[in-house]
Amino acid sequence: MHLLMQYSRAKETYLRACSHTPSALTWHGVGVACYRLGQYEEAEEALCEANILNNQDPEVWAYLAMVCLQVGGCGLDIFATLFFIMMTGYSLFLFVFALFFVCFYNKKYYVSC
Repeated sequence: MHLLMQYSRAKETYLRACSHTPSALTWHGVGVACYRLGQYEEAEEALCEANILNNQDPEVWAYLAMVCLQVGGCGLDIFATLFFIMMTGYSLFLFVFALFFVCFYNKKYYVSC
C-alpha cells in the first residue's frame, strides 16, 4: 500500500514536470510510475512519448516490452521493436539486457520472464 502511494505521488510529480518542461526523462518517469501502478495503457502512452523524444534509451524499450507482456499483445509489437532496433543499428544486446534488468528488478515477474 505504501509503495502504491509513492508511485502515485511520483506519477503526479512527473506529470507536473511534463506540463512545465516535457522531456524524455519526465515521460519515462510517468511511464514507470504508471507501469508500477498497473496502469498499462497510460504507461504505454507515456513511454511512447519518451521514445519519441529519445529513441536511444533501451530502458524505455524494455518497459514498453514489459507493458506488451502484461497486456498480452506483445507478439507483433516486440518483433516490430526488435526489427527497428536491428535496422537502425542499435545494440540488440542492450535491449535484451534492459528487458531482463526491468523484468528481474520487479521481483514478482521472476517466473514470467
